[in-house]
Amino acid sequence: MRDAIIAKVDQHENFESILLSTGNCTIIEHTINDSFWGDGGNFKG
Repeated sequence: MRDAIIAKVDQHENFESILLSTGNCTIIEHTINDSFWGDGGNFKG
């Protein structure tokens, strides 16, 4: 996942500032399609 985030930051100039602006917040993908990287749609993931 670290490599994916680095690649994303390298490809999109504003992504780094958006990501850094989250501070110490927990970032969770809200989706019913993924309960491993996301929350599984029920906030538990």
